[in-house]
Amino acid sequence: MYESEILELFEEEEGSRLEFKEKFNDGVMKTISAFANTYGGVIIIGVSNGKQIVGIDLNDGS
Repeated sequence: MYESEILELFEEEEGSRLEFKEKFNDGVMKTISAFANTYGGVIIIGVSNGKQIVGIDLNDGS
């Protein structure tokens, strides 16, 4: 996915095919499962629901 495509996603609202997640945790795994069992979608990790880029710590066990 290109930077311009990702920036376009920031203009959209979360819904059945787009999710913003702050951390890579069980919630992400549940969303992956839900998307896999329906029509697919995009998960952007390291972004708050308010569309603020917060990043992720890959060394954090949570």
